[in-house]
Amino acid sequence: MAGRIKYYTLFRKIHVYAAFTIVGFLFMYFITGFLMVHYEFFEDHEPAVTTANHTLRIPGHLTLKEIPEYLQEQLDIRGQRKNARVNEDGTISVMYIRPGHTYQAFITADRNNVNVTQTEEGVQQTITMFHRMEKYGGGMVYDMYILMMDLSGIALIIFSLTGFYLFLKTIRNKTTGYVLLSLSIAYTLFVIYSLLKI
Repeated sequence: MAGRIKYYTLFRKIHVYAAFTIVGFLFMYFITGFLMVHYEFFEDHEPAVTTANHTLRIPGHLTLKEIPEYLQEQLDIRGQRKNARVNEDGTISVMYIRPGHTYQAFITADRNNVNVTQTEEGVQQTITMFHRMEKYGGGMVYDMYILMMDLSGIALIIFSLTGFYLFLKTIRNKTTGYVLLSLSIAYTLFVIYSLLKI
């Protein structure tokens, strides 16, 4: 009996702490997700595009992995760095994104000039960008955001598993719980299957 109480107390604490870990992120994700779906609440505007040409010699020893950070430092480009790639004409392109702004940099084949196109996005695209952040290595702030997503995902899994454990141990009549769980799984699978078939 003492062992059961001990495990119950442990799982209840883990459940609560996992909830505290994810509540801030889920609240932010819910707000931005809701606004992204119901963007008609806002008066949006067309993206504003500006272009600037820079005379900048890109050192030949820099690799494709090093070029994005070098450009960011030299041209003061703010945003999450994406991988550089070589195009068929020999130019090198690099993209940077942050909520509300997208930067596309094109380096000439001789590495002497850089053309940067900045796009200032509307409200809907700005909100969407919060959901499109991905991969580590794009800058410290963006790495912190990705880490927050990873930790929240782990905490959400722990929250679900400990919640199910507490459900099994504390609820006598489990019919309603099993019905809701089955409906939740069935609805999710149905939506995913339907989207794949469209």
